Amino acid sequence: MPFKTPSFWYKSANWQALLLSPLSALYAVGHKLNVSFQKPYKSNVPVICIGNIVMGGSGKTPTVLALLDLITEQNIAKNPVILTRGYGGSTTKATIVDPAIHTYHDVGDEALLLVKHAQVIVSPDRKEGAQKAEEIGADLILMDDGLQNNTLYKDINLLVVDGANPFGNGFVFPAGPLREPKSCALKRCDAVISINEQVNLDKILFSANIQSDSTHLDADKNYVAFAGLGRPEKFKTTLEDLGFKISCWHPFADHHPYTKEDLEDLDTHAVKHNATLITTSKDHVRLPDPYQHTTQVLPITLSFDNSAALASFLKERLSS
Repeated sequence: MPFKTPSFWYKSANWQALLLSPLSALYAVGHKLNVSFQKPYKSNVPVICIGNIVMGGSGKTPTVLALLDLITEQNIAKNPVILTRGYGGSTTKATIVDPAIHTYHDVGDEALLLVKHAQVIVSPDRKEGAQKAEEIGADLILMDDGLQNNTLYKDINLLVVDGANPFGNGFVFPAGPLREPKSCALKRCDAVISINEQVNLDKILFSANIQSDSTHLDADKNYVAFAGLGRPEKFKTTLEDLGFKISCWHPFADHHPYTKEDLEDLDTHAVKHNATLITTSKDHVRLPDPYQHTTQVLPITLSFDNSAALASFLKERLSS
């Protein structure tokens, strides 16, 4: 179900957060009990989990792809497979993603992005997903999300944070964006990957930066921008920082399924302003074919500041 991030989640303590804090306490207790009753399955294939602590975007998907490249380049694995839940998709069993037959309605938008780079298994049940990876000869599982899921044993837990605002107002859902108390997540993670700005945490820290590739875009055009992300305003800010002229801005909820009415409305604004539609890579895979051809995309990539140190860390942990 698409979810729109409340603005008060990323403001200092306020009345909305304080009002909801009793529910947050109950949510945190429920999460702790749920995790404590889960018995993790230990795969015979090593598992690296790339997770986050906040609901919404923290840069996890580009981090998975950058790690995939690093693992391949450094010969850490020959046949890495990405395991993801398939949020937004209807698939209920462990499924090997095939872009020729699957749509985002089946496997979710993130899976369709990831499968362009590696084999991807979608499975709401992470144990079944890991077993499917074993069947197809994976020698490493990259678990996209799942830091809060204890049904699969992880050899390495990596916590991804947006260094500019890593924990929002510091409250657990629904008073804030945290999926669990910060102390619990930090206790379980082996290292932190901080994007764009460094955070001050008592953990092994690797810094990374996200870059946008705008070389294929015409800077003289007007654009009608739209995005359905956890924090869609970050996309708008990126476009403005790159100097693009944004005639209209349309934020949607995370994983929003674009309707005919949504697209007709966007088209109307594009015609009115003599502008071109532009969105994110993740939103683009949720568009019907005609709009995929006419809507521009601003791709992003992530690079590690010290990839050699990260590669050494991964090799050491996997060999221990």
